[in-house]
Amino acid sequence: MSTTTTIGLIQFTASADPDLNRATALSMTEAAADSGARLVLPHELVATQYFPAFPISDTYFDLAEPVDGPTVTAFRELAARRGIAVLVPWFERAGSGRYFNTAAFVDEHGDILGLWRKVHIPRVQVPAGNGTIEVDEKYYFEEGHEQYGVVDWNGVAVGVLICHDRHFPEAARALALQGADLLLVPSTSRGIPDSADPVATWRTELGAMAIQNCLFVAATNRTGLEGEQVFMGASLVVHPGGDELSRLGAEPGIDVIEIEPAAAERVRRARGFFRDRRPDLYGAIVERDAATASARVRPASGADVAGASR
Repeated sequence: MSTTTTIGLIQFTASADPDLNRATALSMTEAAADSGARLVLPHELVATQYFPAFPISDTYFDLAEPVDGPTVTAFRELAARRGIAVLVPWFERAGSGRYFNTAAFVDEHGDILGLWRKVHIPRVQVPAGNGTIEVDEKYYFEEGHEQYGVVDWNGVAVGVLICHDRHFPEAARALALQGADLLLVPSTSRGIPDSADPVATWRTELGAMAIQNCLFVAATNRTGLEGEQVFMGASLVVHPGGDELSRLGAEPGIDVIEIEPAAAERVRRARGFFRDRRPDLYGAIVERDAATASARVRPASGADVAGASR
């Protein structure tokens, strides 16, 4: 495995024209490659605006593309021509009436190494102007059903979480337990509700993901105004130790960051987090029936604690 690799982050403001968005993303990917990037990460739904925040309309289904459609195909051709890898996040049409929020990992030969379909699909109320709007991804996207997995890219174990998936620590841990050295997190975020400082919250959450799982986290986010939503950018890379290696601002931009993937394993050995896990005590995490879990698990009383053997 190469001792280092370089990641290119790209972020931009999308228009209502998929062809223009695709051209912008391809041009920025080329620029990142010119600056030495070997792996380029655009933001979520790279060819479209974030239409789930707009009033619901079935016309948005017309934006969906199969895996052999224009977006993935264009990036596969670019990847093979430039000898780089690209994560391609797009609105996938997977058959009659089946639509997903998907990302394809394309290697430097133009081959697709893996597909990830967003698992956690949000429907939330968010502030906008003097009121709120509903962000309804559930209307457009089916939940992904595949187990979280990693792909081996030139000796680097890569996993993917798509935007809302990042809020569920079990997902990142599942990828880390499979040996992921690097998590890619293409996102569309204006910040989560009740966060006074959205960028600080974004940084804190992704930093904690890197620290707790002892791996690199590279996350991208779109920028600018779409409808009533202002997206905050702040694409970044976090080291397994928790230090930010790079962070873009609120404007469209490109950054290229060198990482040493082997640092993930070094940090895991030093911290012993995986050795010290107690999965035998974590059953409540996946318990589907909260009432059953409550009946089984009785909080310890003072007498229990006092009489416990040490």
